[in-house]
Amino acid sequence: MITISGANNVITQKTTIWDDYILPLGSGNFDTYGLLKYCLKNLKLKVPIGVQCYNIKTDKYQLVKHTMSVWNEYKQSLEAGK
Repeated sequence: MITISGANNVITQKTTIWDDYILPLGSGNFDTYGLLKYCLKNLKLKVPIGVQCYNIKTDKYQLVKHTMSVWNEYKQSLEAGK
């Protein structure tokens, strides 16, 4: 199984490190899509994919709505070979 989230590509100095490493999907400057594409296309993994939302402090309804929107963009890009 793969679990993904948005993330910043930094060695964090924050007291709560998850504030850099578990962000809403599509947020942060780490290339989550690129990693996912590599796992699915290059490594040809055929595993379930989940989203990590631990301790994300936001409206849960909006978080799910945003996550599904980003996931659908990722899915379309993968299917288009981008």
